[in-house]
Amino acid sequence: LDPTKNPVVVEAMSLLEGWKEVQALEPDDLAAWIENGKDNMERLKLEAENKALRESREAQTAEPDYSQLISETESDLPGQVALAMGRTNIELPASSQKEVADRLWSRIQRGEQIYVHGEEWDLPPGELGVQNDVIDEAVRDAVGRREAGARKAEKDNAPKKQAPKQVAVKGSPAPAEEAKEIGSWDEYAEAMGLNN
Repeated sequence: LDPTKNPVVVEAMSLLEGWKEVQALEPDDLAAWIENGKDNMERLKLEAENKALRESREAQTAEPDYSQLISETESDLPGQVALAMGRTNIELPASSQKEVADRLWSRIQRGEQIYVHGEEWDLPPGELGVQNDVIDEAVRDAVGRREAGARKAEKDNAPKKQAPKQVAVKGSPAPAEEAKEIGSWDEYAEAMGLNN
């Protein structure tokens, strides 16, 4: 819709530029140009048409500007997460909702098709669709992660089992000392108290 990219306008502007060049010729060069005026005008028209066709082809093959679509998609994800919570009857706190939206956005940036368009998805041209099953699954996964995190926190915060302390009581034998290796008869006799 941009008039400067319209092929007819591009062709007309190209003809005007060519005509300005002709008008800028020195009198002798202008006279020579006029002598072959019909051929030279045809050449100007062909050059203008070629330029219009080239620009039209470049415009068709150029990558469309998706910046607005990207911005809208990123800002739409929290709403899609809320809709998925309604479909799955799952309530997540705001922090978990944000985490789910961030994870989905990361998946989109890696190339996963969560937002889709085109005839292969049975959508009219230019219409954008959402794969609700993917978003619903992401919400269910968040519940699983929360439950696993709660179990881990419960386990980590549970009191640790401790061995009972050994306390000497009157009349009880002293706690055993660590055994040491005995190498000779004298050491054995001494350890058993036979050398007294």
